[in-house]
This record gives sequence, C-alpha cells and structure tokens, in this order.
Amino acid sequence: MALSYIAKRGFFDNVDHEWLIKFLEHDIADKNFIEIIKKFLKVGIMEDGNYLESERGTPQGGLCKA
Repeated sequence: MALSYIAKRGFFDNVDHEWLIKFLEHDIADKNFIEIIKKFLKVGIMEDGNYLESERGTPQGGLCKA
C-alpha cells in the first residue's frame, strides 16, 4: 500500500538521476552495471513523434523503479 501511495504522489516521475546514481554507487562497485542504469534512465520518451530527453524520473512501465 505504501508503494502505491508513493507512486500516486509522482515520486517515480521526479527521481533525480544524479542523486540515484550516487546512491547506487555507494553499494554497487560494478561500474559497467552503473553505466547500464544510467543509459536506462536517460532513454527518454516519444511524444507525438518527437523525442524528448529525460533528466528526471524513471521510465514509465520500466524495469527500474528507484
């Protein structure tokens, strides 16, 4: 129930990528894995045929949820 409350409040739409990466680097030593996460976060979105870069949030319906 707490996770659905957080999701409804827009938490996953507003995750700061730099903060998330620093947080993960604290416990994950594998730099290749961190690079994959960075690429996954920066994937962006297509809206009305236009590509929009993503600087905040996690991809909607994505595998990575903060």
